[in-house]
Amino acid sequence: MGKRRWMGFGALVCLASALLGSLFFIRSPRSPRPTAYEARALAVMAAQGVVPGELLEQVLREEGGEGRRFRVEGDVAPEPGPEIIVGANLSKDRGVLGIFSPATEPPKLLASLTTLPLQEIKIVEIEPGLRGILLRELLDERFGAYFYTVFYTLYLYEGGACREVWRKAVSNEEYWQKRWLGGGDGWQGLKDAVEVEFDRKDGKLVIKTRETRVLWEGPEPGGPFTGIRERSWARAYRWDPRWKAVILGEGTVEEDTFLQARQGNRYVPMERLVAGARLAVLDEEEVWDPQGRSAAGFYRVKTAAGLVGLVAKKAVRLR
Repeated sequence: MGKRRWMGFGALVCLASALLGSLFFIRSPRSPRPTAYEARALAVMAAQGVVPGELLEQVLREEGGEGRRFRVEGDVAPEPGPEIIVGANLSKDRGVLGIFSPATEPPKLLASLTTLPLQEIKIVEIEPGLRGILLRELLDERFGAYFYTVFYTLYLYEGGACREVWRKAVSNEEYWQKRWLGGGDGWQGLKDAVEVEFDRKDGKLVIKTRETRVLWEGPEPGGPFTGIRERSWARAYRWDPRWKAVILGEGTVEEDTFLQARQGNRYVPMERLVAGARLAVLDEEEVWDPQGRSAAGFYRVKTAAGLVGLVAKKAVRLR
């Protein structure tokens, strides 16, 4: 018990340090703020480590009542019969997932995964004969800035590991003190609400979303608003077996550019992309300036080599 508490505390410290470092760079009025996706990536990275197999085996045997536990069954691996998928929340910052094959006695652990705290586990059919594991995860962090975000993340089991094929923030609240962003006194923030519908077309998974974003500012996070703006849109994501991902669409690089990773207010080049290169567009991401305006638009993309990162919208022609 003491060791698990220490691991959760260490993950929180790592995440807090990383995001506070980001906030240091955000003090310029021209600097964007961290996104919920970036906070999720930092949280999962901070929580990485050896998944406690003994704990997952206890969850499988339904032993111990400490923390929140999950258990579902579904045919997600090429092993005989449906697999048993179990999950457990170790702390407010960390969860774990395990996939067991009941073809042996005792059941064999096929793969494990470090996650954010779990709220739900479901089995989703992606195409005939192929099923994935859908997680509903929660990021709840406070360290000057405030994130409260719920994610859907869809995984496939492949070759002894879980591979992410889709993720989406389906509920998101962020609060920021305006003085951190060079915007004076008071607070500002955004609220995202996303309705998600899982459908099928030609036997393949289609995920439809209806999204609403509210940008607000006011003297206090929980007080009356002095300014508010709202907009809504709809998107449709589809499973594409060629890209082995659930994608928003496809595109072509129009001019030489870089695939980038975002670190705070910095964009770090990952790989050079040449004009004509094909990309799978996984989603759209917007960076907001301190006044709540869209400062930059990016596509989160997957390259033919399998790398995932950000590319400026202006450098991509959608197909």
